[in-house]
Amino acid sequence: MGAYKGIEVEDELLKLLPHMQQVDEYRESLQTLQAVWDNLNLLGHLSATTTDMGSTRIAFAGLTSSLLNNLANRTLARRVQDISAKAQVVIDILVRNLFERTADIGFLATDERIRQFAAHPEPTLSVAATALSQRFKEYVAKYSVYFDIVLVAPQGDILQRLMPVDGISRCSDRFIQEALVTSAPYVESYAPSVLFADAAPKLIYSYRVNNASGQALAVLCLCFDLPDEMQRIFNGLERGDDWSVIALLDQENRVIASSEPYLAYFASS
Repeated sequence: MGAYKGIEVEDELLKLLPHMQQVDEYRESLQTLQAVWDNLNLLGHLSATTTDMGSTRIAFAGLTSSLLNNLANRTLARRVQDISAKAQVVIDILVRNLFERTADIGFLATDERIRQFAAHPEPTLSVAATALSQRFKEYVAKYSVYFDIVLVAPQGDILQRLMPVDGISRCSDRFIQEALVTSAPYVESYAPSVLFADAAPKLIYSYRVNNASGQALAVLCLCFDLPDEMQRIFNGLERGDDWSVIALLDQENRVIASSEPYLAYFASS
C-alpha cells in the first residue's frame, strides 16, 4: 500500500489516480467528511462533553481507503475493457479487409493482358508495356488499397511495374520462388523487399501468372498500402475527447502502425 494525498491506496494505483478525475472528486468529498470527524473529536476533547472519537475516525479513514481503492479498480477495469474492445475492433476490421483482398491477386493473375505480356515481354517504353502500366493504374484506382503492382519474370527480372524505382530492375525476394510453386491461392509477405529503395517492411501479395497449359510465365505482386489502410481504420475509431493511442505491433512488439503521428513516423523509419 502507498499514500495518495493522505489516503492509503494500492501501489499499482498510485500512478493512475492523478488521471482519474471522478475518483479524485470523491476523494476530496471523503476527506472533507474526514475533516469534520477531526473537528468533532477536537471539540469533544476541549469541552469534555463527548467521548473520544478516535476509533470512529480511524474506522472512517479505513472505509475511505477501501471505497477509493474499489472505485479506482472499477474505473481501471472499465477503461481496460473499453480499450480492449477498441483494439479488437481494429484487428477485426484489418483482418476482414485483408481477407477481402486475398482474392484480388488470384483474379488479376488471370487477366489476359497480363498473361499475354508475361508470355511475350517487351521493353518498358513499348506500346504493350505502356498499355500494361495503364492497366495497373486502372486497377489501383479501382482498389485504392494498393500503391504498386509489379510483374516479375521467374528468374527475377522485373518485366513491368506501376511505380518504377531507379536502379531496381530485379527481384530476389524469397516470395517470388514461393509464388511459383505454392499450392495456396496466394503468398503473403511482410518484410523489407528489394523492390523498394527503403528498408521499411512492405505487405505484398504475390501469385504466379500461368499460360493456358499451366506453365508459370511470371509472378504478379500486389503491394498493399498498409500505412494508409491503418490510418483509415484509426480515423474511423478516434473521438475528439479520446486521448488513447492505437498501435499495431508485430510479434517482437515493434510498432507497425499507430494513430499517434510520432509512433507512426518511427514505424515507417
